[in-house]
Amino acid sequence: MGSATAWQLARRGHSVVLLEQFGPGHQQGSSHGATRIFRVAYRDPTYVRLATESLRAWAELQQESGQVLLEQSGQIDHGDPEAIEQVVNNLEAAGFEAERLSPTQAQELWPGMRFDQAVVHSVDGGRVFADRTVQALHQCATTRGVTVAFHEPVQSIDSSADGVVLQTPLRKVHAGMVVIAAGAWVEDLLPGEFLLPKLTVSEQVPVHFRKRNPSMRWPSFLHHMHANADALTFGAYGMESPLAGSAATGSAASNAESLGLKVGVDNATDVGQVVAYVNKWHPGMHPDPVSSTQCLFTSTSDQQFILQRQGPIVVCSPCSGHGFKFTPMIGELVADMCEGLPARYNFSSQI
Repeated sequence: MGSATAWQLARRGHSVVLLEQFGPGHQQGSSHGATRIFRVAYRDPTYVRLATESLRAWAELQQESGQVLLEQSGQIDHGDPEAIEQVVNNLEAAGFEAERLSPTQAQELWPGMRFDQAVVHSVDGGRVFADRTVQALHQCATTRGVTVAFHEPVQSIDSSADGVVLQTPLRKVHAGMVVIAAGAWVEDLLPGEFLLPKLTVSEQVPVHFRKRNPSMRWPSFLHHMHANADALTFGAYGMESPLAGSAATGSAASNAESLGLKVGVDNATDVGQVVAYVNKWHPGMHPDPVSSTQCLFTSTSDQQFILQRQGPIVVCSPCSGHGFKFTPMIGELVADMCEGLPARYNFSSQI
């Protein structure tokens, strides 16, 4: 989110310094990995509207970077009928196509998956390429004059007569405004007078599995499950992803893109739970994991975002584990806040 904000501010002619405590492409936080879900299907209409605006922002970033960052390969929501009904109503109210399917119809279309309740297919969903997006944001930001400083952690932030002073191990940085987009580290950087709602940092475990039929395509999916169903707290999600641990060059690289699927589970640190889920719900995949990774989620109690300004300090964190799909749009919203423009959204987890 910090890189997206830097890019958006630079587009408006502002002078920007981007400070990052780790190196380029690091895997210490929440933005690394090959893919993330993109979906316009939400139970909360606020996020349907945000996803709608994000489509335009993704198109702008893709045009400027010259890279494909968003692939609208389709999104399935299935499971709890009440949740699916909310998703359908919100999609239709926003003007998106929402294709209702019976479990049998869905099984015929995607034989590698199992369905037992309501199903809705959204052609506007898909996946975004996470690592590629971060690289594109850095490229576009630096092209527009942003100074990017890696391996330079911020040690303190203090108010000054004309803004703020940031202390790093190397220097003091004087700025009229600071945006803190530090994820799991946000509380360590905020001045004492800044109050945050309770934040929970958890380690999520995306796991890669190999498809039994490499040519079989998978849409992105979100399985709405009752609490504790199949030992999973909230449900499961997944998308196609380059197969972890594979090595491919030339034309073979495009084939590797369709060989694997990445499945993540909210609040599940036990890979065995993911394996059990895949074994039950995804007969089209080998249930033996190819690899697993770790990703930090920083969440509010209601799973909403924090976007808040107090004087010269803007907090853009956390995104409660579902923010990456909105990346370029959140950068735009934070840039608006820096310029004192009226807020377009009112997320419930306000400071």
